[in-house]
Amino acid sequence: MKASALLLLLLLTAACVVAAAPEEKYQSPYEGTDVDAILQDDAKVQAILKCLLSDADDVCSKEDKQSKDMLPEALATQCAKCTEKQKHGMARFFAHVSQKFPDLFKQLAAKYDPTGENLAKFSAARRLSA
Repeated sequence: MKASALLLLLLLTAACVVAAAPEEKYQSPYEGTDVDAILQDDAKVQAILKCLLSDADDVCSKEDKQSKDMLPEALATQCAKCTEKQKHGMARFFAHVSQKFPDLFKQLAAKYDPTGENLAKFSAARRLSA
């Protein structure tokens, strides 16, 4: 009886520790950056796109490389590890690029979401939470 009670206590404690563990979030290099300022700078937007679309990393700034590395997982999970600010920034970036640079956006979508499912889910989720 004591052994089963101890086992139950250990399992409950483990469950509480797992439930209380901080949720893993992306560490964004752009966390403190004004997204609108970036979007108003066509040269910066094009540099980000060049990085994201290139197979080589030598065309990327440190910040853009970090974004490039997290983008596939972020899209596949509808940005599950993103903060609200990151989700908002990502949605604004995609919306801006799709409007201002539609050909580059198509290339970006083809590379990171060939089926179109993940971008559609991400966009739908952002509309619902807006």
